Amino acid sequence: MAKPLMQDNADDKDSFLDELKPGTKLLHGQYTIDSFLNAGGFGITYLARDSLDRKIVIKECFPGAFCRRSRYIVQARSRAHQNELKSIVRLFVQEARSLAKLSHPNIVGVHQVFEDNDTAYMALDFVEGRDLLDTIEDSKHSLTPVQIKAMLKDMLDAVGFIHDQGILHRDISPDNILIRKDMRPVLIDFGAAREEATKQSRVLSALRVVKDGYSPQEFYIAGSDQGPSSDLYALAATFHHLIAKDVPPNSQARLAAIASGDPDPYVKLAGRIPGYDTAFLAAIDKALEILPKDRLLSAKAWCDMMDSAPDNVTPLAPATPQPPTAARGAGQAKAKAALLLGGIAVVAVLIGAGFLINGQGAGPLAAPTADAATEPLILPADQPQAAAEPQMTAALPVLADQRPAAESDLAAVTLPDTPDMIDAVGTGPVVEIAAIVPGNEVAPSAVTVRWAVDIPFGGADDRSNSIATVEPDAPSWAQAGLVITDVNGVDIAAISAIPALLQAGGDMPTAPGNLDVSFGTMNPATKERITHALRIPVVQHVALPNGIVFETRFADQAWRTVATQVPLASQSSLQVGDVVTSYIPTAETLDGRDTLVGIFNREIEKGTDRFMFAVQRDGSMWVAAVDYAGAAE
Repeated sequence: MAKPLMQDNADDKDSFLDELKPGTKLLHGQYTIDSFLNAGGFGITYLARDSLDRKIVIKECFPGAFCRRSRYIVQARSRAHQNELKSIVRLFVQEARSLAKLSHPNIVGVHQVFEDNDTAYMALDFVEGRDLLDTIEDSKHSLTPVQIKAMLKDMLDAVGFIHDQGILHRDISPDNILIRKDMRPVLIDFGAAREEATKQSRVLSALRVVKDGYSPQEFYIAGSDQGPSSDLYALAATFHHLIAKDVPPNSQARLAAIASGDPDPYVKLAGRIPGYDTAFLAAIDKALEILPKDRLLSAKAWCDMMDSAPDNVTPLAPATPQPPTAARGAGQAKAKAALLLGGIAVVAVLIGAGFLINGQGAGPLAAPTADAATEPLILPADQPQAAAEPQMTAALPVLADQRPAAESDLAAVTLPDTPDMIDAVGTGPVVEIAAIVPGNEVAPSAVTVRWAVDIPFGGADDRSNSIATVEPDAPSWAQAGLVITDVNGVDIAAISAIPALLQAGGDMPTAPGNLDVSFGTMNPATKERITHALRIPVVQHVALPNGIVFETRFADQAWRTVATQVPLASQSSLQVGDVVTSYIPTAETLDGRDTLVGIFNREIEKGTDRFMFAVQRDGSMWVAAVDYAGAAE
């Protein structure tokens, strides 16, 4: 790598500034930094000049969660981050070279990629103009519906073009669209763009950029499958802001509302904005659907829907190669649109699809079809319907990057009447029953299903029938030293034998999730014998091959399913104690004893190996992913 040309000796206090100082030389003096423009999770953008004194934009690979700057050199934050940083720089270079091959009148030109300061840079053409966010915020802007329609057509042409090359932009928003003096829009800032998945890029998939209101819900979840409809959602949100003068509701908040059974807070544009035909606005509404399979799946499908109106037939101009035009408008150094950076939205090691374009992990992006019914389900939730087949191949989050569904900075979305964690039935020792209690059988399962009973007292050891331990929820008669002589009239030698006895006796639950059991007791001091009736909870355990275990029990007059074991190796975003409320792809509420088992059996039979659930955690609604190890190929 070329070494930096130092202009001055930096003061110690400036040794670890993130951005390069004005006057810094790059690539042996070929470029000179003029000013800072913007920063994000992937890097820093500068206004610069080349050796011929022409304005240029420089994009520096600077993933702040992994690196810091010492003087001019970019260094890993720790030894643990060294390999990740090297991989990110290598991918930045590879993908910048791919972007440099793009030539489209509405896409910024990338004309050089180089390495310096132990990192990598893109040299982008400079675009003279203001960005769309400036235009939106300017109360005096005079964009007409005709001009806005033309701009959207241009953007669809540009986005469709990059999708045809197998690339996702992944950061479309008003601040990344520049409006030239001729009123033609230019899509900029491809720092988050990703090509097809590779093993290495999936490992580094935690690098994510999310912007509340613009990002689809799948962008909030590391490792999620993303496709053309993800970019189209962001584009639709951008033009929604331009047309309606407000940003659509946060997609995670929308998802949380749907998962909790509330209406989608999004208010459709069609029919309420004067000056635009219904088909034009309905297409934006369609692209903004929460569930990816319900959205418009390609730029062409969007144009076809818009052009279905008799007065709105404007064919897309074909993409024709032009000399590159540029990157960033004049040097306004502003951080826009509530940029959230995954933790700052970055987690070191995730298995999933962060740098990928399609969830398949191989090959260029296939051209999407216009038939929503055949599109693989990419991510969470919608109204009840036949479930499309999710093809989420990568293990979703590594625990650290999960976030609650929220409105701003992913703050927790508090749900009404959030149920307490399941403690109403006590926390006594749980003894597993090897077989299903007769009358409570479930169909042969792709997962392991077992039952247990919560007995609020225990013996001193596995051979004792004398009560030694008593739980807080135990009945008053259960006192230490009391001998249990029989259960339901059958003599027992040890308290630990009670589950097997109940199983062999074929006892049927007398109430949902409970068994009525009679315990014969003897006071060893007085030899008094008394029979006591006790209703004990029966708990269903559902185990996946990767070690994740769920517990379903009846409490507070409802069935409740809780994650009780989540091994770190499972790479799931689920946490112990999460209350699983619904299966997002089909909006099924987990309100029955066997609902979870039924979902797993049905979806695994289809070949699904990733499951997206809405869960309650600390009074908030979260989106969690569960991978099934060993699903049918």
